[in-house]
Amino acid sequence: MTALMFNKANAQQAADRLYRLYSRQMHEEISVLFWGIPPPPEMAKEEPPLVDPQPDDNVCRERDPVSWKELPVLLEMYRRNARKYHNPNPDDSLPAELPIFHFENAIETAMLGGKARFMGTRLHTFGDPLEPLIKDYRSFHWQLPDEGNAWFQRYLDAYRFMVQHAGNDFALKWQAGFTGMNLAVQFRGAEQAYVDMTENPDDLRKLLNYAHDLNIYLYGRVQEIVGRHNHRLYGNHPLAKCGISNQSVDAYSLCRPGTLRQWDKENLTRFNKLVGGTDLHIHENSRHVIEEVAEIPGWLRVGFTDGPGWPRAFDIRWELRKRTKDIPLFFGGFKKEEFILALKNHDLPGNAQYGFGGVSSLDEAKRIMDQVLTYKAPACC
Repeated sequence: MTALMFNKANAQQAADRLYRLYSRQMHEEISVLFWGIPPPPEMAKEEPPLVDPQPDDNVCRERDPVSWKELPVLLEMYRRNARKYHNPNPDDSLPAELPIFHFENAIETAMLGGKARFMGTRLHTFGDPLEPLIKDYRSFHWQLPDEGNAWFQRYLDAYRFMVQHAGNDFALKWQAGFTGMNLAVQFRGAEQAYVDMTENPDDLRKLLNYAHDLNIYLYGRVQEIVGRHNHRLYGNHPLAKCGISNQSVDAYSLCRPGTLRQWDKENLTRFNKLVGGTDLHIHENSRHVIEEVAEIPGWLRVGFTDGPGWPRAFDIRWELRKRTKDIPLFFGGFKKEEFILALKNHDLPGNAQYGFGGVSSLDEAKRIMDQVLTYKAPACC
């Protein structure tokens, strides 16, 4: 097996363990991510600021997106993160970055000729369609992005730039956050997209199928750019076959149970199969879709977020483990001390990954990791 080219010290172990997690082989094991470990002394020196400070750096206003105008800054941010917090870290992470993150929420509208604006602080931008791309289904062109569209090229250029400069510091991943109903909400506006479920079901079904085709096309175009780079880092490790893609079903948070199954199960199943699996997050107000998500094959990992008024996912981890069957899970939002106590009491479900901060040093991280590696999870369900 070709050695991994990541600069991370335990890259081989991390890759082996991540593959076992994603391929649902960690039934009696757990995986961990340590966030923000203080770097070793030789890396602890203060580095110059990423940008020259400006009075409005933290003011949210209309701006050119970071993923277009600040690519050298993004590169340095990713590189520092990899070298300080991944390379010496004994956890199960391998650095992989998403260079088009700051285009989110409107880039698909823009690359298809629609009107969008981008807002945010200097180093964190997000998109907002100025008007629905599809006001009338009969007038929509149903075409893939035109090569001459400036926003489509800016989207691809973000990947091209990172491939040129990333070296062995990080891999490049892709985001399918706007598949299915999520893209319908962006293109039609939220209210009209949901109204379409009853008033224009055939047109909405056509739009959901188009969303699938568009995302498969974008995935393929990105892979043409990043494929060689990622292959060089992962070599022929089986982890390379797992799609490095993020997915979302956020639009179904406002829908009654059964809606996801009715409208998007088939396309999400096809999509996961075509891209080698995806990483999904479920917000606290979307937990009613868990059973429907569990029916869809191909999830590499499903994570949970927390919010006021909802039980923390970590607190109901055994319930969530049962509801999701054998899907690999991710839990965050808890303190280091809670994790260590649960680890000691053998109270952590297997086939799951746990991410937390508060680890005081590299030595403490290694001690915790030693316990993780010998942990045997109780049987569930």
